[in-house]
Amino acid sequence: MPDPYNWPTCNELLQPRLRYCPVEPTAKQQLFCILDTPEAFFGGAAGGGKSVTLLIAALMFCDVPGYSAILMRNTYQDLALPGALMDISHDWLDDTDAHWDGSQKRWTFPSGASLSFGYLDGPRDHLRYKGAEFQYVGIDEMSEIREEQALYMLSRIRRPKHATNAAPDGVTLADVPLRFRGSSNPGGYYPRYVHDRYVNQETREPDSVFVPARIDDNPYLDEESYEQSLKRMGNQILYQQLRHGVWDLNPEGAMFDKDKLVIVDEPFVEQKVERLRFWDIAGTKKTSSSPDPDRSAGLLLARDKAGFYRVEDLQWFAEDPAETERRIRQTAEIDGKNIKVAIEAIGVGKLFYDQYVRTVLRGFMVERHTFKGGRNQDKESRARLVASAWNNGLFSWVSKSQSREALDEICSFGAAGYKGHDDVVDALSGAFNHMNRNRQATWTRPDGVI
Repeated sequence: MPDPYNWPTCNELLQPRLRYCPVEPTAKQQLFCILDTPEAFFGGAAGGGKSVTLLIAALMFCDVPGYSAILMRNTYQDLALPGALMDISHDWLDDTDAHWDGSQKRWTFPSGASLSFGYLDGPRDHLRYKGAEFQYVGIDEMSEIREEQALYMLSRIRRPKHATNAAPDGVTLADVPLRFRGSSNPGGYYPRYVHDRYVNQETREPDSVFVPARIDDNPYLDEESYEQSLKRMGNQILYQQLRHGVWDLNPEGAMFDKDKLVIVDEPFVEQKVERLRFWDIAGTKKTSSSPDPDRSAGLLLARDKAGFYRVEDLQWFAEDPAETERRIRQTAEIDGKNIKVAIEAIGVGKLFYDQYVRTVLRGFMVERHTFKGGRNQDKESRARLVASAWNNGLFSWVSKSQSREALDEICSFGAAGYKGHDDVVDALSGAFNHMNRNRQATWTRPDGVI
């Protein structure tokens, strides 16, 4: 096997112990499990078996008295999805001598060892583990987790200097290696620190190891059908990330630099804040014949008195016209009547706009937005001003309103070969341009009279 990442010599103790693992590890998974290094990162592409790999490694020492491992993701929901870590653990362990505690989300083994599941979603979630002690921490999809929270878990990895109780083969807790393990596809909310710490050979930690794994390395996956699914996305940049593990953090030609965006936890709290909900409206529902239609995007943008911008909410969906109208009305009611609403004019006729003012958004302040240059202005020209503000560090985004797919769309927009959607980009540039328009706004009256 080629050795481009200077994989270290592995000791005999770390040979995979597979008592609780019902599958035969792939060659890459075996390599990952026997690495004699404090930190290691697996995958970097879709289909390589990342979650299974972290679980195999976590279970290796569950016959050792006192051993403790934890597997983590961004949210509890991510852990519990079909095919995710917790779901796989039940497939493997339900019929064994391990005991599941649903309230604690923890497996306990006859040896007294334990395997827990945790998450790092909110800004203080890592403090839930203050005082905890683990010999193994595995974080799946690490690029979706804040750097400071992920790396805080390194402080939870420790073991006693001496231990007397031993596994049947004589291994004690004092012998168990201390391991911090991660996995992720390219992309996500926080890809830079993951890439620099593990993937980039020039910047990675000297005692960390990256084991790349792709579809080709996973014989348990139907490679041909999964390849076709990835191709049907129609997004060449995302395809290159997921299929070939391309960690191009800022694709050539992309207008928005992902590193310049700040992820925050709350909306602005200052009193003097301007807010605007901008809608780029579509009306096609996702069906088998139209699996990836354009979506309606309603972006709530705020600007504080210092001139900083914050995306506080994003509603993004593909529905038929009736459901689209219902969702837009519902969003306005949640926002409240003090939040202005603007609607994209290109592709939206006057009768369509009037319908929204008189019926769908009756009682709310609504204005029709027309980009300078009208239909003849290309989308990149519309986005140029907001991209400049973004790249100069003026933008933040509330984490709970952010989706990885939306961020990937924005930060791939304009790149060579990008053929994905631009709904969120249109909503972002529309909101920014409307908020900064050099004209007097003429808002409709709350009673709906134009």
